[in-house]
Amino acid sequence: MRGLASTIIGMTVLGIFTGWLDRAEAQNRPAPSRVDRLLAQVVEGHNKERAKQGLGPLSVETHLTEAAQVHARDMAEHQEMTHDGSDGSTGAERVSRTGYHYLLTGENVAHGYRTSAEVMRGWMDSPPHKKNILADFSEIGVAVAYAEDGRPFWCVEFGKPMPKFEPITATSELVKKINEERKLAKKLTLIIEPKLAASAQEKAALLAKEEKPGGGTATLDGIDQKAFKDLAVSTAAGQPDADAMIKVILADPGLKEQILGKYTRIGTGYATSETGTPYWCVILANPARK
Repeated sequence: MRGLASTIIGMTVLGIFTGWLDRAEAQNRPAPSRVDRLLAQVVEGHNKERAKQGLGPLSVETHLTEAAQVHARDMAEHQEMTHDGSDGSTGAERVSRTGYHYLLTGENVAHGYRTSAEVMRGWMDSPPHKKNILADFSEIGVAVAYAEDGRPFWCVEFGKPMPKFEPITATSELVKKINEERKLAKKLTLIIEPKLAASAQEKAALLAKEEKPGGGTATLDGIDQKAFKDLAVSTAAGQPDADAMIKVILADPGLKEQILGKYTRIGTGYATSETGTPYWCVILANPARK
């Protein structure tokens, strides 16, 4: 019997396809070298389908491969095709357990297909599986495991990793984006103030260390309030890059008003937590009169 199922983060779509394998074929387990070739062929098959649509190739990634192996073996051991692990885990949870930090992840599973061509055809003929194959992923992990009766159970984990930048790169890009918005609003360019930048970086690093949900609470702690006036501090978590961060700012009326307001100086901070979550801090101010 053959079957398929797919998931993409936050959504589960099941599609079942049935067909019979003869008894002799069901007992046939390929040698390890043949399995390696099968897996390489499946990756190649994915990239051929993506190339037809003008999409970039998927790179094999060790963490995703590990997660795929775990689930393929679990399905084979229990002789059940499912996205739920025997421990109750989801595909996203299994990927996270390997230490892979993702923006997006998805999973395709199947059983009963003997060749790479067969399983690829089954997935491509199923809209939810095809959607995963052609989605905005950049990395892949593929595994196949065999049940006691010889039936193959396939698992493919897809991923788009969370980007990680050097703080100076991330913060410089964010200031650039903010000043682009100020230019459109016919406001003066904000000047990077080293003291504010240092405070913002300290705040971002602390939030990342403490893994504060949503970016934590913005405070004036640690800022030299004698040197600055009209201070405004904002923090955020989860935005992968400066493009995503500026969208969040512009979508919030209060934050938008701040960055387009009366300020002349700016300091920004960026740090990532152990789980890969980005944390940001923006401090706006005017110099205090001497």
